[in-house]
Amino acid sequence: MSLAATLVIVPVFLHKIGTQRFGVLAIIWLFIGYFGVFDLGLSRATANQIAKLHDSRERAEIFWTAILLNAVIGICGGVVLYFAGGAIFQYAFEMPPSMRAAVISMMPWLAASIPIATVTGVLTGVLEGCEKFLLVNSLQVTGSVLVQVVCLAVAFVHGPELGWLIAAAILTRMLTTLPFLGGVLWTIPVGRPRAPRRDLAAILFGYGAWVTISNIINPIFDSVDKFLIGGISGLASVTYYAVPERLARRASIFPAALARTLFPRLSSTHELDARDTARRSLTSLIAVLTPITVLLMLAMRPFLTQWIDPEFGRLAGPVGAVISISVLINGLAYVPYAFLDARGRPDLTAKFHLIEILPHVALLWFLLHRFGLIGGAWAVVLVSIFDAALLFWKSDLHIYSIWPFWQGVMWIILAGLLAPLYTTRQVLFYALGLIVVLASIGWGLRVSPEVFAFAGDILRRLLRRPLRVKPHQTLYI
Repeated sequence: MSLAATLVIVPVFLHKIGTQRFGVLAIIWLFIGYFGVFDLGLSRATANQIAKLHDSRERAEIFWTAILLNAVIGICGGVVLYFAGGAIFQYAFEMPPSMRAAVISMMPWLAASIPIATVTGVLTGVLEGCEKFLLVNSLQVTGSVLVQVVCLAVAFVHGPELGWLIAAAILTRMLTTLPFLGGVLWTIPVGRPRAPRRDLAAILFGYGAWVTISNIINPIFDSVDKFLIGGISGLASVTYYAVPERLARRASIFPAALARTLFPRLSSTHELDARDTARRSLTSLIAVLTPITVLLMLAMRPFLTQWIDPEFGRLAGPVGAVISISVLINGLAYVPYAFLDARGRPDLTAKFHLIEILPHVALLWFLLHRFGLIGGAWAVVLVSIFDAALLFWKSDLHIYSIWPFWQGVMWIILAGLLAPLYTTRQVLFYALGLIVVLASIGWGLRVSPEVFAFAGDILRRLLRRPLRVKPHQTLYI
């Protein structure tokens, strides 16, 4: 639903506000996302503790301790953003003076969004710890779509004025917090408000301290490429990079949802059972993500050409095709990441991120200067490979021993060899592309009985008649 809304809204939004303003908004949302580090890992720690506890009284104590602490921390983060944000937007980014003035004037709104985000994080952690994944996903998708729709409506009513767009987006996000609160009140009996408990705060902060390091660095990984592109090539180039990246990242919804589902289960089970669950989940992910990645690599440029215009497709299509490779890599890395965090080792993932950050920035800076936007995309892929290798090494999940993984790599290589045909022999490209995509889907269904059974269940429900499939096994989603 969120992807469908993006496909409809983004080209209209681009036409209405222009590439420069779209680039400014992309930078602003990344900026706000980075200030989410003021969560201090309490959202993740809350989910971990709630999953381990089954007594309603203890869960209520965790809830009030986490949400009151996060509210105070979020307010502090908002104050920091209010005073620091203006200077950063004044000197760090090249943009027309009128746009800069509009952004700086909206600093109170941007600051107010930080405590809302930290409180929402705890509410989400409680629901995930209680394994209310359908509710969380539904609320998140609805909120994402609502923000896009409201911003587009405001653009039609008030034009491309950044002040109106920023205020509309933040107000909408504030309102979407209320359903999360309602979901928590419906899920666990939180009782009356109570003061944070010092012992519980120590547990949450002890776990969350390492998560905080990852939360500080992860937004850098997600945003440093746009920041450097904005400084090196200008805001219009940010749009040519951010739009295809946003499309490719939408495919991460499946592994992200899987990781959220796995996390409380891996937290509450024996380590051997948790490891077995993680390995089976990896096979299912490979079977699902490989065809998706192949489709993204082959369809990115043709789609952007038809969706927006040929020039946009020419500039942004190859970038999106390369970034699509990281969808498979990062998607698989979600499993060891969730495994290590669930087993009480968030310190390992944090240390890996500390190791990676400087090489990431250096490689990104070099490849952007040397090869432009396509170089930035390859930098993201190379760092993703390094990060995934470290996570699999310490989690001892041995992805190299899973034969479908190497078969998936061959499908990705095949798609990479086929993609350049679009510019020379389009008829042959479309014919071979369709064959490769369908063949990769068939391969995915064959290598994972869980995915095959899951797909069979969906078809049976759609067709409302018996369908012969292999014996049903649980698909960990």
